[in-house]
Amino acid sequence: MTCHVVSLPSRSPEDTLRIGYVLGSVLEKPPLLISLIGELGVGKTVFVKGFACALGLSMDSITSPTFVIANEYELTTSLRLIHADLYRIESRTELENAGFLDWIGPGAITLVEWGDRVADALPEDHLKVVFSRGEDENERGIRVSATGSLSSLLIEKSRSELTIQV
Repeated sequence: MTCHVVSLPSRSPEDTLRIGYVLGSVLEKPPLLISLIGELGVGKTVFVKGFACALGLSMDSITSPTFVIANEYELTTSLRLIHADLYRIESRTELENAGFLDWIGPGAITLVEWGDRVADALPEDHLKVVFSRGEDENERGIRVSATGSLSSLLIEKSRSELTIQV
């Protein structure tokens, strides 16, 4: 059986952008939820910018949704990207009141910063991306893991490009 985990080094914000871009470029069909986990300032929003760029959005249009909880971007008439920041969410009820059930519906590609805060509410099949700090200021470790068959397929499609480019 193939292992559905990829551990990647990121030596700069540009590497983190590229990792997000590669994963976004192999996405074929939503819905998909990606849970982004890591402390403040490790590159979660930078990753989202790269992912969004692969879907045709401008990196400059992607902003951190820390204070608004979620930003929604229309990709086509039937596809949308939701970028959520759950740092201030403390319960499943708060999450649902913020619109979570709409974020994971048909045609939705949802990237959730601080997804570990509501892990029990996430769909069973999602991608988990864990960021950790490296030895120097810009260095990061990025571990991408699948929790089901669709997220596993995304890792398999991107594996060769990720290991070659980073």
